Amino acid sequence: MKNKILLISILFILLSIISINFYIHNGKLSYNLIKSKMAIKGENITWEDFERFPHEDIGSGRYIYKYDMVDGNSLILNGNKLDSPPECIYIIDSNSSIKEVLKGADFLNTIP
Repeated sequence: MKNKILLISILFILLSIISINFYIHNGKLSYNLIKSKMAIKGENITWEDFERFPHEDIGSGRYIYKYDMVDGNSLILNGNKLDSPPECIYIIDSNSSIKEVLKGADFLNTIP
């Protein structure tokens, strides 16, 4: 029982920090916020986890959402359907070069 209370307390604190970061950065994602979300949700991360952040839909035939980051990079979510988790999540720089793949490296390698 004590472990459950501790776990719930830790999750509440993490979510509070994430919410504060959102307001500090005027809606832009920070690297730490993205990594926190990935650590909490892992492979179960969804489109809804980022829905409160402004994004640009850059997909054609697929859902590809681009989110601005505080450091000038962009987070990309890429998937076939919005009702299932994104197949690929990665960070690109201002020249659209991939800096880090957070999910779906195998999928990303299949894109021509």
